[in-house]
Amino acid sequence: MFMLLSCHHDMNLAYAAGGGKWDLLMSNIGISAMHMQLLNNDRVVMYDRTDFGASNISLPDGKCRNNPNDLALKVDCTAHSVEYDVSTNSIRPLMVQTDVWCSSGSATSDGTLVQTGGFNDGKVMVRNFKPCATCDWQEIGNGLIQSRWYSANHLLPDGRQIIVGGRDAFNYEFYPKTASTNNVFSLPFLQQTNVPREENNLYPFVFLNVDGNLFIFANDRAILLDYTTNTVVKTYPQIPGGNPRNYPSTGSAVLLPLKNLRSEKVEAEVLVCGGAPKGSYPRAAKGDFVGALNTCGRITITDPNPQWTMETMPLPRTMGDMVILPDGNVLIINGAASGTAGWQIARNPVLSPVIYRPDNPSGSRFEVQNPNTTPRMYHSTAVLLRDGRVLVGGSNPNELYNFTGVLFPTDLSLEAFSPSYLDSQSANLRPQIISPDSHLKYAYGQRVDIQFTSSGLLNRDLIKVTMIAPGFNTHSNTMNQRMLVLPRGIVRQVGKSVYEVSCAFPKSVLIDEIRGVNDKLEVWRQTLESNRFRLSRSKKEYLECKFNDMRQENDVVVRLDSQEVCKRDNFKYFGSLIQGNGEIDEDVSHRIGAGWMKWKLASGVLCDKKVSPKLKGKFYKVAEMRMLRWMCGLTRGDRVQNETIREKVGVASVEDKMREIRLGWFGHVMMRGTDAPVRRCEKLALDGFRRGRGRPK
Repeated sequence: MFMLLSCHHDMNLAYAAGGGKWDLLMSNIGISAMHMQLLNNDRVVMYDRTDFGASNISLPDGKCRNNPNDLALKVDCTAHSVEYDVSTNSIRPLMVQTDVWCSSGSATSDGTLVQTGGFNDGKVMVRNFKPCATCDWQEIGNGLIQSRWYSANHLLPDGRQIIVGGRDAFNYEFYPKTASTNNVFSLPFLQQTNVPREENNLYPFVFLNVDGNLFIFANDRAILLDYTTNTVVKTYPQIPGGNPRNYPSTGSAVLLPLKNLRSEKVEAEVLVCGGAPKGSYPRAAKGDFVGALNTCGRITITDPNPQWTMETMPLPRTMGDMVILPDGNVLIINGAASGTAGWQIARNPVLSPVIYRPDNPSGSRFEVQNPNTTPRMYHSTAVLLRDGRVLVGGSNPNELYNFTGVLFPTDLSLEAFSPSYLDSQSANLRPQIISPDSHLKYAYGQRVDIQFTSSGLLNRDLIKVTMIAPGFNTHSNTMNQRMLVLPRGIVRQVGKSVYEVSCAFPKSVLIDEIRGVNDKLEVWRQTLESNRFRLSRSKKEYLECKFNDMRQENDVVVRLDSQEVCKRDNFKYFGSLIQGNGEIDEDVSHRIGAGWMKWKLASGVLCDKKVSPKLKGKFYKVAEMRMLRWMCGLTRGDRVQNETIREKVGVASVEDKMREIRLGWFGHVMMRGTDAPVRRCEKLALDGFRRGRGRPK
């Protein structure tokens, strides 16, 4: 996951109404940017549909896309995806093979964009784009099990992506697949929120909660899902008014910046804004364009008894995009004031962005910014750039590329909106980070010293350090967007206009991992007991395993209800010892000890003079073989031949040993190895083995 580190000064500079500045970057990039993702090399990948015909930019070097399944052009020599280089303000055409219309995606921890689904021949495809100067799209056929169109993605703590919902897809799945996740998992919540002939639950809003569960909002309500057990942990109240907020009555949502990361209880809040009233979509299709919603709902999803708090925006808006800014405020941009998403069924473009300041008192959080002159309607996009500007593009409410004769022509331009913190009068307060260098890797829990320059007069108590995971944006849904406000130390001046501040990264990928473990254990206990299983209350223990390089917690206290669960350094599991540190030395010692324990028991029989030699011979063979199997970690159920086991451990059969003794009596001596085990064996007899006359016993 690519993280943007920014350091800024909260100087309580109010955003004046009409603040911010618009700049046209490129008038024609060749495509309408329906989808956008900022990558870790400071480039932005954009793409549009492939099924409408030729775009306005050619593929390089005479390349053409040959696709017999395409609905418009079987041979298409134009590009439907481009890469925008922020530093040079230039475009590079890319080649996508299958239809990516209304798809979803998210960037992985190494910066690769993983894009899933689409339309027609692209509905079960997975496509990867690695950030490099010459890289292009790589397609993985049948990477999905379920067709995904209008779905939502989110990066998970283990590096996988979860793909939720889509048209007629009331389930979720993972990518990449594993043996246990090579299927889809039913999610009835998506069926329950689906409105016939309207849907209103496509592109659901999905956020990773601090406890590791997923907050999923669709239509007018939300749940907290434990995706590992496919269990709904919590059902949230319906948003007041009961109006839909998802496609096609498209609103937008954001997980507000996560703060106080070292506190015992980390709060997570979600803000949902805009949308359209019930029934707006079928009415818009008939030419009746109902006014968009002007309300926002804010809810603390970590609260034991969560409730929605409603706020009123200064402008109604549907199809708006919400972008978290480096200072922790939220920009609401693009969209229309009436109608819904869809082909030519929205009116009254909202040209003025609005900044929402979540830390302000209620009633003073919204501030209208300078308007744009370009309508950004259906299929428009917006993402944050590393320099603090917001890149804006797209807008095509037409089925084809129509530039004339329509109310809202297809738009191929790129613009940048610069919030007031980039104004020239704030230049002396704007920090420039001089160390550490970009693209360095850090561990969870690590502390880092950040040096920055600032020529203005600083109030050191009001400096904050934030990290942003840039999201994948399409259809007013910015997937995987996330901000952390990092704990910091004292700000020190280390040179002329040079300052240093120490900050700490989160201890783990999940900020509130302790509470998440507790909640999941309690759910498992209740589930077991509801199915007539009893979880032992006297022998409850847990093991924290280190199977990867993720940093482990040292001070975790896990409880079931109020009862503390003891932590173990190892577990005995199906005859094996699993160690929390990932080593195997205890298991090896356990296996060897178990083997010799069996041999010790056998010695009591072999040394008993009352037992006949013939019975001793049979017993020896069985006991020795069992000991060797235990040493190898095998049972008879593994169906491994005795000869294979003997060869593996280097132990010959007792018959061979007795033949060696006989040959030694005739002068044929075989020396034992220096590392061979020494056996003490009493007289025994073996079936089928006869001792000759006068030969050694």
